Amino acid sequence: MSQFLKPFLVALDGHPEVADMIAESAEAEGFEAVALQDRRLIETTLAVAAADVLVVDLDGADRALAALSRRPEQERPPRVILMTEVAISGSATPMGLAADVVATLHKPLTAVGLTDALREAFAAVRGDGTGR
Repeated sequence: MSQFLKPFLVALDGHPEVADMIAESAEAEGFEAVALQDRRLIETTLAVAAADVLVVDLDGADRALAALSRRPEQERPPRVILMTEVAISGSATPMGLAADVVATLHKPLTAVGLTDALREAFAAVRGDGTGR
């Protein structure tokens, strides 16, 4: 991967203002990002452009897993930043996402928490050489 290519992040949340804030913050941290509010759109977006990082709330995780299952097997799954309104244990993380969760954020989101999670995900993507 070229050092000049930006990792691609998909921010998925049912609240447009939250998805937009995440995408804007991600762009400030060096990602190419898109905000999605409609969970049905994630299938299309992930099929067109393989996400390096997926920010998704726990409620949308099942739909994200369904979309990710359609990716070619040789592609590394995206790193996941999981958002939740309640504290969860590792066992509550959806099975198909557990290995790729790099951070868990509790809603309401804070700027510091979001920035830290984005930086962790960016480092993880750059560290394993994935990215577009």
